[in-house]
Amino acid sequence: MRSRFIEQLFFLLAAVIMLSTSCKKDTQDIQTTPQPPSGKVMVNIGGYAGATPLVYGDVYTNAAGEKFKVSLFRYYLTSLVLEGEGNTPDYVQPESYYLIDHSGANAVYSFVLNNVPAGTYKSIRYTIGVDSLRNVSGAQTGALDPAAGMFWTWSSGYIQFKIEGSVVNPAADFIYHVGGFEGSFNPLSTTVTSFNQSLSISTGVTKKLNLKADVLEVFNSPAVWEIASVLTIINSDGNSKQLANNYADMIKFISITD
Repeated sequence: MRSRFIEQLFFLLAAVIMLSTSCKKDTQDIQTTPQPPSGKVMVNIGGYAGATPLVYGDVYTNAAGEKFKVSLFRYYLTSLVLEGEGNTPDYVQPESYYLIDHSGANAVYSFVLNNVPAGTYKSIRYTIGVDSLRNVSGAQTGALDPAAGMFWTWSSGYIQFKIEGSVVNPAADFIYHVGGFEGSFNPLSTTVTSFNQSLSISTGVTKKLNLKADVLEVFNSPAVWEIASVLTIINSDGNSKQLANNYADMIKFISITD
């Protein structure tokens, strides 16, 4: 009986030692595994009207000569990719769904891209709107939560872009809610905003990428848009497609700072 007890105790101690050694080895492996060098990019997107920061209620003039005011300016910015320069590969930001809202005190919306590999980047690629897969996946969470007011409950899909305001003379309100994700009126397109200087990322460093979303681009180009002739868009049609063509390149580069 005593020898059997000693034998069992021996095997128990041996198992404990083996487990301890294995855990220690795993811990050492984790601690010694080198992490790829990376930094962060803080993206700041300011609402603008040409060269002037956007202020809700201020009067601006579009290419059609109309004086107008803005009371709401929101859109989805998704599928972000930092395009590498030289030997730096492109960096695809995972799960990049941002609801940009320019209603803050200074109309600037900010978010951070974490774990951006060290290297040099020349531009940012993105979509204004939500991709087809997420549109057919029903109501979701985070930036895609219906509570954000960017989801058509009466029809499948997200509102990709919203701008509301008023024309000064003759006085009239306008509401533009652009949705859809397929067919001939699909508003989604990939756009690239190039930097006028290199974005250099190194380990532990945070760089600020300063951009602007220009509301005048919504009305001015590639087609001159007369607000008074189309005061309401709440579906997918030729008007919404044309507006989407106009705002596709509304995001412009300002600067890169530390």
